[in-house]
Parts: sequence; structure tokens; C-alpha cells
Amino acid sequence: MPLTAEGLDLDALEDRLEAGARPKPLYTVPDFHNPTGLITPALRRERLTALAEHYGFVIVSDNAYAGLAFPGVQVPEDYPTDSELVVRVRTFSKILGPGRAWAIWSRRAGSSAP
Repeated sequence: MPLTAEGLDLDALEDRLEAGARPKPLYTVPDFHNPTGLITPALRRERLTALAEHYGFVIVSDNAYAGLAFPGVQVPEDYPTDSELVVRVRTFSKILGPGRAWAIWSRRAGSSAP
């Protein structure tokens, strides 16, 4: 997917979704994207979550760098966990060693998500 000055090109993604494409899952680095350094704005995170809800795909938010902002840099909240289609991953591999990570998967009543 192409990028814009605000991150993932959601118009291009929506065009592909309307054409029948479905990511399984959609992996994103919303804060300090490497190599661009982009921070995805809150409204774009909300729009991507709405697209996931509408088209039925999972967002994997690998937000390993969220806590590394310089003073004064505003970083929005990560993708919402009130959607069962959002998985948050916090990678420790940059600090502790390869392969170490943790995740939050939202659970709604009756969800079979891990």
C-alpha cells in the first residue's frame, strides 16, 4: 500500500477493499514508522478501524516506538481495543532481544479471539 504524508493511503486501501481485496491481517506501525518516521493521526486510526469493521479484516498495530517520543511531540492513542478486529503488539525486540513481544486482543462477549 502506498503512503501519504499522514501514513497509510486509506483512499487507495478503500479502493482495493471495494474491489474485493481483504488483508489477513493489515499490519501497521502507527508511531514513528520506519523508515518514514510518520505518526498516524488519530482520525486516520479511527477511519482505518471503521474500514476494518466494515470489510471484516484484522488490524495488527505494532507500536513498539510509542513511548519514544521527544518531549512536546504529540502521539495519539493507539488503535482502539473496543473493536474485536484490533490487535496491539508491543515489541520488546529492540530492547531485550529478538522474538520478545506482547499483545492485547480485544474480547467482546462471546468472542472466540485468543
